[in-house]
Amino acid sequence: MSSDAGLSAPAPDASTTEGRLPPETIRRVIRSAFPRFRKCYEVALAANPNARGGVSSRFVIGLDGVVELVYSEAMDASIPASMVDCISNVYLRVEFPPPLDGKVMVTYPIDFQNEK
Repeated sequence: MSSDAGLSAPAPDASTTEGRLPPETIRRVIRSAFPRFRKCYEVALAANPNARGGVSSRFVIGLDGVVELVYSEAMDASIPASMVDCISNVYLRVEFPPPLDGKVMVTYPIDFQNEK
């Protein structure tokens, strides 16, 4: 999958996902990738020191645990599009355990002002 796969796609539709993955597993995997998400924010801050807030992402975890589709949007107007794209690209490289009973759709906001 190319690095911009899923970036211009519409937001995932919950009707196509019926699988399950424990929320604590999803949080653990995202937390393990947090340094890569943080790097997106640091690059945005270097370009615009006033960038504040975060990015909310909706993504689909496929049967193999790979993120198939991601739609991200800024939670604040000061967040540049390049940061939103960077966050989406990180999700496309994160691997989750295979979900049970089908694909899983997740909505996950990351507010960099409140993350430690």
